[in-house]
Amino acid sequence: MVSGAPVIGVTGASGYIGRALTKALIARDYEVVTLGRADASRDLDFMASSGYRSALEGLSTVIHCGGLAHNDALPEDYEQINYRATIALADAALTVGVKRFIFLSSLNVVPAAGYQGSTAASALPRPDTPYVVSKWKAEQGLDQLLRYSACELSICRPGLVYDHELTGNLAILASIAHRLPVGLPAVGVRGMVSRPDLVSLLTVLAAKEGKLDEKTSRFAVTDGECYSSKRIGSALGGRTPIMAPAGLWRFGGVCRDVLRGKPFGATWRSLSLGGWTGPRPAIDGWRPEWTLETLLAERSVSQ
Repeated sequence: MVSGAPVIGVTGASGYIGRALTKALIARDYEVVTLGRADASRDLDFMASSGYRSALEGLSTVIHCGGLAHNDALPEDYEQINYRATIALADAALTVGVKRFIFLSSLNVVPAAGYQGSTAASALPRPDTPYVVSKWKAEQGLDQLLRYSACELSICRPGLVYDHELTGNLAILASIAHRLPVGLPAVGVRGMVSRPDLVSLLTVLAAKEGKLDEKTSRFAVTDGECYSSKRIGSALGGRTPIMAPAGLWRFGGVCRDVLRGKPFGATWRSLSLGGWTGPRPAIDGWRPEWTLETLLAERSVSQ
């Protein structure tokens, strides 16, 4: 183990980001305690109202990656797991003497225009989906609880996360790009970040000593690029790039929603999403290494 290094607790260690983060921290010889219900070092149930303090005993840093990250859950589940359990976890962290609490929020809390990536959630308008509302409320609760406490708070708002393993909206776009003989439409815009770069940033934050400055307390996490659906489809290596009008894509998306039992308009929203695309954060010791194109090209070379 790293001499004098923090003992790091990771929630959601079996998830898409937490799994890679845990592996990276262990590879750097940090002492890592995983927190959760399945294959974790210590039991922690976000649906329960107790057990938080005992799970955090002896930890100096908590990286909270756990939570509901899809859009098919009930609103009350987002409220409990992403909001109320997050505040309960932070309160327990403060009580047992955790020195640093790093929360993985979502870039979707920041509107596409008119705001900075570091704008406090309390100054942002209420989002329009239960998932993002739960992150928005959690950020405000954490600010109120920890901002002026002895426990340092960092709120990371990652954009759409990409890697060789595709999930969420990116997996949907990949499926469409590979199954249809037309290129994805030139609609939508979003900020993105590679999973290796996000993991690297979280590792940098966990290793920092002393009081954090304002630029590491709340920020959007992207690679600084601006991605449309068309650009994503090209990077994913879809079929012949014959272009189809947006109206046809919208109709096709509705058909896909019906066939797959998805909410009306879900596919079109994944294509036409207009997200925040400001500059990447300036964090000492971190700089993104990848773009979507270079990461996927690296995969092709390695294969």
